[in-house]
Amino acid sequence: MAGAEPAAGGHQQADPALSVGAVLVPEVERQEADVAAYRRDEALVLPDDLDYGEIAGLSNEVRHKLGGARPRTLGQAGRLDGVTPAALTLLASHMRRSERTKRRGARG
Repeated sequence: MAGAEPAAGGHQQADPALSVGAVLVPEVERQEADVAAYRRDEALVLPDDLDYGEIAGLSNEVRHKLGGARPRTLGQAGRLDGVTPAALTLLASHMRRSERTKRRGARG
């Protein structure tokens, strides 16, 4: 086995670096996917007439901040003081659901 050395008793031991690499590679891939999703979501355009009151799970404070600032994109919303990652997730989810509903309505 490459990267293994015989141990006492003639058995081979795995190189610890190989074990760490096997654990880290999936984690790095997940993080890269998260960054790509964040960049995609950051550019998500929020409609001018979006009713933040209809988004379940948003706190009253976040609804008030978003309603007052009327950010144009999810990225702008994320830069508002007090708007949490959880609120951004709810907002992105709402926007995607709205888009799917619009597309279904346009098809038939």
